[in-house]
Amino acid sequence: MKRLVLSMSVVATVALAEGHAEREGLSSTATRLRGADTIMVTPLGLVAVGGSSLRLAKSGTISWELVYRIEGDALSRIAGDDERLMAVWEKDPNVHVFVPAKKTHVTFPKPAPTNLPPLSLWYVRELGFDGDSAVVMMSGSAGRNATHVVHRVSLDGSGKAIELFRQPGYSLYESSRVFVFAVSKEPEKKCDNGGCNMSGVVAWQLTPEGPRSKLLVMAKGDELRWAGPLFGSNDERIGFFTGGRLWRWYPASDRLDSSAGSAYSGELNRYRFVGDEVVTVKSNGGVTTLMRLAKDGTEKTVTLAPPPRGDVDTAWDTNVYGLGARGDRLFVHVGNALVLLDAEGRQRSLNVEPILKRRNEWAGVAIPTKDALWLGVEVGAGRDYVQLSWSDFDKRAR
Repeated sequence: MKRLVLSMSVVATVALAEGHAEREGLSSTATRLRGADTIMVTPLGLVAVGGSSLRLAKSGTISWELVYRIEGDALSRIAGDDERLMAVWEKDPNVHVFVPAKKTHVTFPKPAPTNLPPLSLWYVRELGFDGDSAVVMMSGSAGRNATHVVHRVSLDGSGKAIELFRQPGYSLYESSRVFVFAVSKEPEKKCDNGGCNMSGVVAWQLTPEGPRSKLLVMAKGDELRWAGPLFGSNDERIGFFTGGRLWRWYPASDRLDSSAGSAYSGELNRYRFVGDEVVTVKSNGGVTTLMRLAKDGTEKTVTLAPPPRGDVDTAWDTNVYGLGARGDRLFVHVGNALVLLDAEGRQRSLNVEPILKRRNEWAGVAIPTKDALWLGVEVGAGRDYVQLSWSDFDKRAR
């Protein structure tokens, strides 16, 4: 049975794509990937997303290989399982499916909008494999309203697309099997993390019996004025915010929990699932605190140790650039320090400032793998990823 790997989406801009094009021409190494928006971890290995090139570093290898490139276009979505990669570029009209081990490459057209009003935008928002089919979620907008249409496309070569369901609203979570949307009370008005008057939150699941919808949260009045996703969600547990509440939904058991949660759109990147815990990091007055909210509602707060006095490389910057897990431990990239915390709150820290070159800045992205952490670095209009091995961290951290 093929293992499912969720797709990863990338917000691309023309300026960023141009910067990537310049850096893609430079040689990448085992420890530095040049010209990519982000890195996706798949059973096949690491996949570079962004720029014009689809690049793969196979598991167990130390080099990046070019899978496919469309000159002058920007790679925007990918998905992968243990044999295949699926990818789309912004301008190209096709969805591409690759089997790197067999060096095969097939395409099918992106599903077209049908029975929809004239759209100002129509693009692939999500991709995924489901056996011998592809699941493709297309999103479009007419005025301020967004509509999402999910299709199943056969990979037998026919390219036939079957519409499974359509849903207006703001997408809080999507994969190839589970989808969650915040729905506006006024369909002509835009609903996103900037706020809207919501009627509720709706979920869709693709089951063997067909698509199934469920109302997760229903507004009783005008209390649902804002919604946002919880990063780190997956098909087993999905989190989202509505106004002043944090919700956790477990699709397999249909369990839905809620607790107080005061996140707003500007700080969503500081909240994420790590296992079944919800973790958030905040800096205030030079003091950085980490809060862990367990599944049973228990809270635990830890204050991160400050850098040594007089350490000019780490003392001036207290921005939080990354948050995630290394096994059962948490890591926080704050300023120029990488801090690792165990379950008891014991901390080890490493100064990662030497990774930055002159006039470079942290990109605010940290991608963990089993063996290393890839830190995003902004280089002009482009972005590189630099590898910090966990073994190197263990040797050098204090």
